[in-house]
Amino acid sequence: MIGSTLGNYKILEKLGEGGQGTVYKAVDSKLGRTLVIKVLPAELTAREANLKRFEREARLASALDHPNICIIFDLNEINGIHFISMQYIEGKNVRQLVNGRPLSLESALSIALQTADALAAAHARGIIHRDIKAGNVMVTPGGQVKVLDFGLAKLLDEEAARTSGIHHTEITEVGVPYGTATYAAPEQARGDRVDSRADIFSTGVLLYEMLTGTWPFQGKTAVEVRHAVLNDEPAPLSKMRPGRVPAKLQAVLDKALAKDPRNRYQKISHFANDLREIIRELGTDSLPGLDESTTPVAPKHLKQESPVTRALRWLTFHSKDYSLDPTRFVLTGTSAGGHLSLITGMLPAGNVFDRQCVIEGGDRWNTANVPEPKVAAIINWFGISDVAELLDGPNAKNYAREWFGSMSNAEQLAKQLSPVNNVRPGLPPIITIHGENDDVAPYSGSVRLHALLDKAKVPNELVTIRGRKHGGFNREEMLQGYTAIRAFLRKQGLL
Repeated sequence: MIGSTLGNYKILEKLGEGGQGTVYKAVDSKLGRTLVIKVLPAELTAREANLKRFEREARLASALDHPNICIIFDLNEINGIHFISMQYIEGKNVRQLVNGRPLSLESALSIALQTADALAAAHARGIIHRDIKAGNVMVTPGGQVKVLDFGLAKLLDEEAARTSGIHHTEITEVGVPYGTATYAAPEQARGDRVDSRADIFSTGVLLYEMLTGTWPFQGKTAVEVRHAVLNDEPAPLSKMRPGRVPAKLQAVLDKALAKDPRNRYQKISHFANDLREIIRELGTDSLPGLDESTTPVAPKHLKQESPVTRALRWLTFHSKDYSLDPTRFVLTGTSAGGHLSLITGMLPAGNVFDRQCVIEGGDRWNTANVPEPKVAAIINWFGISDVAELLDGPNAKNYAREWFGSMSNAEQLAKQLSPVNNVRPGLPPIITIHGENDDVAPYSGSVRLHALLDKAKVPNELVTIRGRKHGGFNREEMLQGYTAIRAFLRKQGLL
């Protein structure tokens, strides 16, 4: 097929293959646009039911006009080849995107919400998808979702089927399981007839996969998976996802994944509304770039916690084993380590960067079971106080731009990770040792940080090393710093 033409379409490359067709990237020679051609395999065209299913996919999907549903351009047959032409979507499907790793909370919620909105539009037209899965949900680099493959879709309203001209013959047999085993609702696993609540279950599975990096129902064979769908309960997010999980999110998932359709959300719009409520409650500080308006956010994976936070939690967890006092931990570091110490001790508990740790053997442990680490003081040796100012303006640095690369939310992340933006009453005492001519981590940032600490009435001290740049202090200057540190810690009752 590659290099051949189907009418106006020149086949460029093969994108994938499945039981219901082979997908190719193509170009429309008349309009000059790139698109996708889905070809029904020749061996399947011998059965009228297969042709009817193929036609139904095109007719049902083309009946829907929604920004999160893939656009169908054409349904045709040329020289015995039956094909659908559809919108080409640059990006990855959710299966490729997740790839065994949890997505960030804002990415997972954004994709789930857009998928739910697409299904709400389909359900409003009496169409159920019946095969929502990671492979059928595409995500562009900017985060826009496109739902694909209505090959198992069904029109619920027989009268609508007749008036629309869409063939209404059942394409599944009662008593025979259908849909993809890992995503199919229990009623699909039994081979029962279904309604729109089956799509709600599958969307719940999709959300669980994005939050944890794995499926809620597993097995070595399709039979084992379907048994798990019918009988097992998914492991809670608290055991499967690093960091804290909003309690309401677990409740939403539990409702979406209820075995009995009567206990599930009765409408996908209700599911979407609860996701919006979670987004509204968490706010943009916890969900960078995301709000309840369904504006897409660039997809990314969950970030792991900093090594300082990991060590701090580990020490807190094992404090009794080593006769440590977990209320007297002091954080310190130089340069980037100074910034890491500052931000680790200053970010509020449960922030978007606060993640679960890994202990010996690679097993995860839930930080909800660990007392919140207490930082007794922070010793900052010429660390960055204002990350945001390093991206633009007179203090912009190439190294800071390289940290963030092409991230669309670089400015927002930089502000969140700037100590000057995290000052508030109740922080641990902070002492900074900084060269007044530092041109790597600007000394002016430390001056502003300590002025803000004074205003918030946080115990602090700025030790200025006259005439020095970024580190490289001599013996007398190091002694000046250590003498100030000892006096500061003694004043805080730590020595």
